[in-house]
Amino acid sequence: MGEPRLIVELLSTVRLEHGDLVDELADGAGFEAWLHHHLPHVEYDANARRRVVSLRERVRDLLAAAVDGDPLPAEVIADLNRRAARSPVTLAARMSADGSATVERVSSGSPAAQLDAEFARSALTLAAGPDRRLLRRCRAPDCILFFLQQDPRQHWCSPGCGNRARVARHRQRQAPTGGSISG
Repeated sequence: MGEPRLIVELLSTVRLEHGDLVDELADGAGFEAWLHHHLPHVEYDANARRRVVSLRERVRDLLAAAVDGDPLPAEVIADLNRRAARSPVTLAARMSADGSATVERVSSGSPAAQLDAEFARSALTLAAGPDRRLLRRCRAPDCILFFLQQDPRQHWCSPGCGNRARVARHRQRQAPTGGSISG
């Protein structure tokens, strides 16, 4: 199964900062740095960034449906199933010279298929698995991110968003009501 946090991290590569859309994967260098940090064991090809960005947008629709309690988009599920199947994963034991064994994941398929499958498995595991109940949309003003709730009181994707939401609430309470006094 995929690691559900991976797909949440992928969706978090697009965010609003001071009203501007920021995309960490907008260029090749940003994509390579992000991918190396999150999936250092996966190889990729020249078209990987385009495919991952496209997949990110499709998965955003899937997770929005999951959070909203709507039916999951069948065409997105079918696409993710196809992507996951292009690079099957199995476990294999490797024997060391000292006689001990370690178990590792072994994938087959091209580097492109392996990369797509990693994200597809993560999205499927999150949207249709037990962690779906933890999936939330950040409630902070101008935040477009999803997160996996770690605490029942958690309403924001990050402490920064929590601070922004509290400041916005405070300002709203302090704002004049808009009534006028005439004499």
